[in-house]
Amino acid sequence: MNYIISECKNYKQYDTRWASLSYRVKPACMRLNGCGATSLADIIYPIKKVTPKDTRSWLLKHNYVSANQGTYWAGISACMKAYGFERVINHPTMPEFFNEMAKGNRAGIILFRAGTRGGRTFTTGGHFCAIIGYKKVGNRHYLYLYDCGPRNNSYWIEYEREMKGLVLQIWSGKYPDKKKKTTTKKKADKKKTTTKNNTNKDKTSKTETNKNKSTKDNTNKAKDSKSNTKTKKKTNAQKLLETASDTFKQMEKMHFKYSVSGNAYSWKNAKRKKTSNCATYVNYCLQIMGLLPGTGVFYGSQGKVKFQGKLTLDDLEKIATVKYMNKKPKDCDLKPGDICTYKDAPHTQIYAGKQKDGDLEWYSYGPSDRGKKLPRKRGNYNEKRIQHIIRLKEDK
Repeated sequence: MNYIISECKNYKQYDTRWASLSYRVKPACMRLNGCGATSLADIIYPIKKVTPKDTRSWLLKHNYVSANQGTYWAGISACMKAYGFERVINHPTMPEFFNEMAKGNRAGIILFRAGTRGGRTFTTGGHFCAIIGYKKVGNRHYLYLYDCGPRNNSYWIEYEREMKGLVLQIWSGKYPDKKKKTTTKKKADKKKTTTKNNTNKDKTSKTETNKNKSTKDNTNKAKDSKSNTKTKKKTNAQKLLETASDTFKQMEKMHFKYSVSGNAYSWKNAKRKKTSNCATYVNYCLQIMGLLPGTGVFYGSQGKVKFQGKLTLDDLEKIATVKYMNKKPKDCDLKPGDICTYKDAPHTQIYAGKQKDGDLEWYSYGPSDRGKKLPRKRGNYNEKRIQHIIRLKEDK
């Protein structure tokens, strides 16, 4: 299926109406860091007439903007869902994305990494663009992009020739079915006409019905308000637990294998290699959240937090506090979302909470975790000494 969602906008992040607005903390601003918020506004516009100011406010309000680093990846899916997209998917592979887009009535967000292919450069760092169209010609796939940056790559671009190898993350979302809205409107009009011609008794019944409906609407609004309040209070620790669950499911679906060494530093390359261990799994979760760059990994070994690649302790301490413990779990004041390394075992895992019987639950990717449902208890770690707790910071 070939199509373009023509109602989408092509906003620019350097538009003077919002270019200078801060993006969490200055010097971060929409002009420099707001490509995620701007691209979201492009594809949300057919559902609700928003501008990048609106999506910026939503992302900031719900804590999906990182200080001086742009939009958290988890914020893309969350914002699309909040504004009414159905079936929002962060795709692990491009074939899955193409299959979804081929169903029609869909738009997406693509995150490019630095690089050039086929003579085309999208970014020298990282850059979000909106996807408002899809077509397939033979074995070639084309995406119609709306680029909010100064390079203005806003037209049909062939994936195989100009994008392959440059895609870091990609999302799709289905627009609400317009037919359902039309049908609902016709039913409402018919009900209104019938009610108008009824007797006084029917009018009384209508009044009572409207009161009941009003009460129901108020109840739903209260529920929505309560839900929004919960969303607003979502912490980075909660986001990590959600990401850990989603990432583990993706790894199982893609038939990842456990490997002690030789694993990719980045989640993007891991999806090609399809191997991981306990530490790289945790690192991949933090990369998906947009907290780590994917240039290296940290892990616990021999009582220390160690690093491989270009990742350093300074990088880790920008997003988390690293606290030395050397205590058993019961003495550590653990909080869900804490990343733990051990003195007595070369293992890294995420604390998820306690079961009713008091046993601890974990998100982990050890040899025995594959094929299991997470979080799960690991009784043999109830008594092992935790060497370090790595606790995510909250953006101010």
